[in-house]
Amino acid sequence: MFSNVTQMGTAIIAYGTATSSDGVSCFYPGSADSGTELGVYESFDGGNTLEFVDGVGEVAEALLLMAAASRDINGQNLSVIVGGLLGSAISMDGGHVWEKLNIPVMVTQDVKYEKASGLYTLTGTSRTEAAVAISNDGGSNFDVITVSGLYEPYPRYGSFPSSQTFYVTAGGWEETSIDTHLTSRLSISEDGSLKQHQSGDSSYSWAQVAKTTDGGATWSIIYENFKTGYYPNDIHCYDENTCTFAIEGLDLLPRILTTQDGGDTWNSFIDTSGSESLIGVRMTGPTEAFVAGGGDVGRIWHTTDLVNWDEYTTNVTDAVGIFSFALTEDTSTVYATGVLRSEICAMLKLEF
Repeated sequence: MFSNVTQMGTAIIAYGTATSSDGVSCFYPGSADSGTELGVYESFDGGNTLEFVDGVGEVAEALLLMAAASRDINGQNLSVIVGGLLGSAISMDGGHVWEKLNIPVMVTQDVKYEKASGLYTLTGTSRTEAAVAISNDGGSNFDVITVSGLYEPYPRYGSFPSSQTFYVTAGGWEETSIDTHLTSRLSISEDGSLKQHQSGDSSYSWAQVAKTTDGGATWSIIYENFKTGYYPNDIHCYDENTCTFAIEGLDLLPRILTTQDGGDTWNSFIDTSGSESLIGVRMTGPTEAFVAGGGDVGRIWHTTDLVNWDEYTTNVTDAVGIFSFALTEDTSTVYATGVLRSEICAMLKLEF
């Protein structure tokens, strides 16, 4: 168990998470209680109080905000990016004033700031093509790069450990509704609320990891899995060769895959704890990683050797799953978003 779990608040929508390196500021893109106004829940006192800043969705020209990332230097010069369905926004002053991000229309559920490379990144679909958007100047300007070679143009998450080496997960499953899906079992309906689903047909599911070592000029597929019920979620890399990604499937045995040779070989950890899903991933050292998910409770797995994994869980009243999280620099505190059995979202502060 975590040493302390604080449910900071609940909302119909609260999907992404970002925090300053010192943990004083945190950000959750979401909606007000009505579910109609898109904005960002912000805290500047370590999560003790939350303020909803509305109108950010309108600035971003987004139908939904689903992801967040932040960048700072020792807690100073804090910037934040939020992204989602068809639009993204950036704040250069730590969440006070927001501007539309200078990129083409993009659908994304993955926004990252990569400390290893100093890049702000978004992974998703741009004009029906699989694409990544990359900024090396703190978010002022972005290059949009097409991801080629995928089975279908459905990228999910990416990691960018250097200016030339990128990894992108892609995959899908048979959908039985028109809702936007975070995973096969968790979707977002037209009013922004969450819906939970039963397992579907594994005959369509597929998973791939694509890699480039030349800044996106060419791509190769370094992992793939077809028609066994699995599809991938988040990926994060410590360096050009060391990465961790989460994969889940219809057998309710999600897996964590790690590589230390750039994807030539992958080691697998099978989650038999009762989780239905593993989604968010962060690497904080050459052999240290955190992976979040759940389904029965909120759960984070932690390793310091990429082999043995320790389990940390919430009470069922705090969350039955975690789908986004952000760590403080010292990794002692996690800000996260989760889902409750009532299918509303919880904003959490978790302490190890």
